[in-house]
Amino acid sequence: MSTVETPATEDKQVYEPKPKYSDFQRLIGTLAFPSEVFNDINIKPNLLLPLVMAIVVSLASGLIIIERLNVNWENIYSKAFDEQMAKQGKSRADLSQQEKDALDGQVKTMAKVAPYFVYINPILFCLAFPAILAAVFLAGATLMGGATLYKKVLSVVIHVFAMVTIFVQSILNILIAFLKDPKDLDITKGTLIASSPAALMPENASKILVSILSQFDIFTIWSLILISIGLAAISKNLSKKLAFLTIFGLWSIYALVAISLKILFS
Repeated sequence: MSTVETPATEDKQVYEPKPKYSDFQRLIGTLAFPSEVFNDINIKPNLLLPLVMAIVVSLASGLIIIERLNVNWENIYSKAFDEQMAKQGKSRADLSQQEKDALDGQVKTMAKVAPYFVYINPILFCLAFPAILAAVFLAGATLMGGATLYKKVLSVVIHVFAMVTIFVQSILNILIAFLKDPKDLDITKGTLIASSPAALMPENASKILVSILSQFDIFTIWSLILISIGLAAISKNLSKKLAFLTIFGLWSIYALVAISLKILFS
């Protein structure tokens, strides 16, 4: 009886690419060779190191700058209240003694609480801001026909956030704090860097014009460019052109809303 021999089948091994860079190398590469880093993230996204670095650097830089500028919280809040009253056409002279005492009490209470927010705000900001941005960018990519995972988008966003928004700006803020006279610096602006055309405008310039110019912040544009490159690298069916249109389209909507609110409430 003859038997039919079946050809031997070889086990086919599926090639799975492995990441080329360590988590630390990815941080450096986000600024030096972003395309390669984002391709690496597409293989295996990571979150922990950039998140921890962002929180640590943000906390450290904030404490260094506050110590250098010898911040007086009572003066800051007192000035803020005075400016708010000035917008209403009032001053402290228009207040009764009881109202003045109440205002002074508010200022002192807020001044006592403020140092705690130096620790709390950076942590909350570093946790919430990248997470929200990643969700918005994922939705935008999906609407444009792209396909990717939230974790990959979050990994791209948090790398850019950690290196551009936190690390680079923190280093520059610290340098400015030590190179300039503390009396010439205003910590209430959120940054000491003149990173948008709005910083070059005189104090009596139109607030609407300042609001428009403030949207063209060099670090914001830099971050958006990097995220656009990253979104294209981690998404299927999304070219670089579509990724740039998605990211800058969403930014344009945000800028228009911000400017509109400024016009409405100025």
